[in-house]
Amino acid sequence: MRLLFKTMQEGVMVINREGVITECNDTAKKILPSFNKTLIGTLNSELPWKAFMRMVLLFLPEELPFMKVLRSGESQNGIIMGIQREGYPLVWMQMNAAPLYLHDNDNVSAVVLTLSDITNYRRSKYKLEKYLSIIDKHVIISTTDLKGVITEVSEAFCKISGYSKEELIGANHSIVRHADVPSSVYEQMWKAIKSGLIWRGELKNRHKDGSAYWVETIIAPLYDEDYSLIGYTAIRTDITDKKTGRRTLYHR
Repeated sequence: MRLLFKTMQEGVMVINREGVITECNDTAKKILPSFNKTLIGTLNSELPWKAFMRMVLLFLPEELPFMKVLRSGESQNGIIMGIQREGYPLVWMQMNAAPLYLHDNDNVSAVVLTLSDITNYRRSKYKLEKYLSIIDKHVIISTTDLKGVITEVSEAFCKISGYSKEELIGANHSIVRHADVPSSVYEQMWKAIKSGLIWRGELKNRHKDGSAYWVETIIAPLYDEDYSLIGYTAIRTDITDKKTGRRTLYHR
């Protein structure tokens, strides 16, 4: 059991009722910012770290997971905590805290903490969210189910069409269909994408205010993890100026 405890890939610490760390495996020592003393036997309150709930919000001492467990006797699961020591990078952890009872005592004798380092995951997630935000603002994109009902739209789609996300989601793309486009164009489009092919073409659409705009469109099948067809994704480029010959004015 001691060998298992020491070699676990998850960090494990035990803190007693007095706030003293009584057990700490090697993984926990690697996850936590460098400390020039042994962690075992150290009061949690003496550790030279700041504990963050979010980047600008610190945990209050009474809100720390192990303190909540001591008070309530209830486990605290999936807690996200940032730990930072001066001179060291911020480390983000996902933490679970569980009560430990000894000698059939109803009172919590200690708290077992399990720690997972999620620093790289959070960095990747932040970058992905940043890219998705850029796409949402600047790429005219939408997804539909197999019947053509809109399930997702970007902010850029809302901007060019004049409709809000609430108005578009749950509606059909006919909401922006212009009367000048022959039905045969849409028949060809549906024939292609239902066959698993990618459709490309230029479409004249209708803005909410009744004005027209042109988009170069690519529609591709959308599959789930089991490669079952679940809908379609459309990406569009505004080509209104090219089709109408208008010049776009840019203001500093």
